[in-house]
Amino acid sequence: MAWHAPFVDDRVVEAALSIRLLDRAEITQYKPPLAAAMRGIVPDHILGRPTKAEFSAEAYAGLRRHKHHLAELCDHLHLADKGLVDPDAFRAGLLGLHPGSLTMIPLDATLACESWLRSVPTTDPSPALSGGHR
Repeated sequence: MAWHAPFVDDRVVEAALSIRLLDRAEITQYKPPLAAAMRGIVPDHILGRPTKAEFSAEAYAGLRRHKHHLAELCDHLHLADKGLVDPDAFRAGLLGLHPGSLTMIPLDATLACESWLRSVPTTDPSPALSGGHR
């Protein structure tokens, strides 16, 4: 399997660290060095944006719209079966109040892991997943 991670390449990291802080933190532009490097590749209207997009309204609406389904999901969490999530605490986090969108980030990651775990075939588990020997 090929893996490409250009942002962790030594030369990319060295180049990023060589940029003065004042040149990295402009108030009127989002990630100015990255925008400069991508000019001609990414459309100008995207490169010129002043901030990162914010989608918390959609997240709040999704939590409200699907709260019953999410609560039912907590009754049978595969992550809880593996001892990785406390289902009662997770349910409280999903259905509780979120004064800011940052509190939803762990919920999103946990739901993504749960979704992935549910997609893994369970009829023929690999020896590594079942604790067996090769």
